[in-house]
Amino acid sequence: MGCVLSCVGAYICCPAEWRIRASHATQRWLLQHPGQFGNLLIRFYLSDFPFTGAAEQFWTSRRKAIGKNFCAVGKVVVSEQKLLHKLLLSPQKRGPYLGATDYDASKLPPTGSLIHLSDNGAGGDHDEYRACAEEYVFNTLSKERCKDAYAQGLINDLVDATFKFSEDEVKSTHLPRFVIRYIHYCFLGLEFEVDSDTYKLLWDLYYNPSPVIGRNLVHYVKYFNRLVPSYEKLTGHALVGMDQVSALLEKVAAVYAACPALENYATSPKYLNQTKDQFAYSLTAVFGIAGLQVSSAGSFCPA
Repeated sequence: MGCVLSCVGAYICCPAEWRIRASHATQRWLLQHPGQFGNLLIRFYLSDFPFTGAAEQFWTSRRKAIGKNFCAVGKVVVSEQKLLHKLLLSPQKRGPYLGATDYDASKLPPTGSLIHLSDNGAGGDHDEYRACAEEYVFNTLSKERCKDAYAQGLINDLVDATFKFSEDEVKSTHLPRFVIRYIHYCFLGLEFEVDSDTYKLLWDLYYNPSPVIGRNLVHYVKYFNRLVPSYEKLTGHALVGMDQVSALLEKVAAVYAACPALENYATSPKYLNQTKDQFAYSLTAVFGIAGLQVSSAGSFCPA
């Protein structure tokens, strides 16, 4: 025990660059030997993760100590331009991850979340799901709605708010209010006021208790119970009501299924026979993780 304590003490007291190098080397070995000491790799993830969204220094210090590519947060981080270019142009094998964040696969939509599906060339069926989304949601009509009078009115309201309210009020209320209404109008054709039941439902799911990190986003995060202290420190809000998220997701999915954009939705073999209800439910993850949260205030881990 004395030897272990001495080693721990030496690690804590050694220069930061040495600790980074030791962490990188250990995580690289663990990643090269999957299945062995898996719990240890999880510990590295849990110890690194709370710092990834706090400051750019976490990433730049590792790049300075190791190089453009290094291991951190239980993953390989790539920033070498030519290699990154090659990887991005090759078929992507995705999984329950986004940036540095690990997601709980059991909580993602049963048919898969578009942002987590592997490309067809990498053993997945991303192409079919993306084609479905492009036909019904991310299409010419959505682009036209982004430019029409209603959308412009929402933009004008946000601009007016920046002159009338403090920066904190804009960030905590008016910006997320705009994001909810603008995204749901442009992509789904939904129009609603801030005092409507639809708005209250969407806010309750995506931005409660904080627009910085809503409980919907935390719902998907793996090991979130262990990360609660970091969450509460970052947002300044207690994480409550997590047991309500599943029910809220069902209610929001029902709103999406009834939206104008999906009015003529038809189950088709070319889209793997995904029903309207299944597709609507999958959109809750796409909007909640990649759309609303990142657009309004940044995700739990902006890596």
